Amino acid sequence: MSLLERICNIVNIEVEEPVAYGGLHLLCALAVLLITVFLCIKIKDASDRAFRTVIIVSWAVMFLLELFKQTLFPLAMEEGVIVYDYSWVDFPFQLCSTPIFVLPFLGFLRDGKARDFAAAYIMTVGLIGGLAVYFSPDTVLVTVMVKNVQSMTHHGIQVITGILTAVYYHKRINKTFWLRGLAVFSVMFAIANLLNTVGFNILTSSGIMAEDASFNMFYITPNRDQSFPMFGELFGMVHPLVYIIGYYIAIAGGSALICYATHLCYRLITKRRSAEEAE
Repeated sequence: MSLLERICNIVNIEVEEPVAYGGLHLLCALAVLLITVFLCIKIKDASDRAFRTVIIVSWAVMFLLELFKQTLFPLAMEEGVIVYDYSWVDFPFQLCSTPIFVLPFLGFLRDGKARDFAAAYIMTVGLIGGLAVYFSPDTVLVTVMVKNVQSMTHHGIQVITGILTAVYYHKRINKTFWLRGLAVFSVMFAIANLLNTVGFNILTSSGIMAEDASFNMFYITPNRDQSFPMFGELFGMVHPLVYIIGYYIAIAGGSALICYATHLCYRLITKRRSAEEAE
């Protein structure tokens, strides 16, 4: 048996499909919680270098897992022959894939306004994407174990880096900070819509992709039913354009809520400390 055949067999090991809030889900959630608490305690008063190190390591793990997903996961054995059966729904520009492109800016840029754009996006939109899957994992849990591990790790890193960034940047959070994160999301959102329309037409007309392929970036294409956690159920109830606009508003509102909650917690903690010092 060749090395590629061994890899194909490992990648396609099947198990009973995990259920939401079952053993695998709760184990991953507990691991994410413990790692998040540990890192937040360690990084709260740490140097910028320490924070950057955590972000860069997190991004490296996420990037490598995504690389495996794009190259190894589509491998399948058909009649004794290895084939590469790519699923276009896995094209790496879903909402939860975008931190792969943004985290390097947070890890490598010099401190300043440009880096704040990345920080605001990771602690809001990136966090929303991770939490959405952890609260409603039905759309990512499958019978292939390796895919489950990759997905739960990927979204767990989103939760960890999102909360960690909120803790580290809590003194800077204001309306302007939120708008910077929203600006990054707006660009990503526009790209996703272009891919779902112009990109889809180019790929299908050139024969690269079949017309019935599940090409659905951000799960907002008007040509397919949606399965985005918590929002997909609304797709069949409203016009696709209304769904797309509502999707944007929901993410924007969620990011504003995260910024406000973080800012409020910081004010309350500061007020309490001042009262204790006064005593």
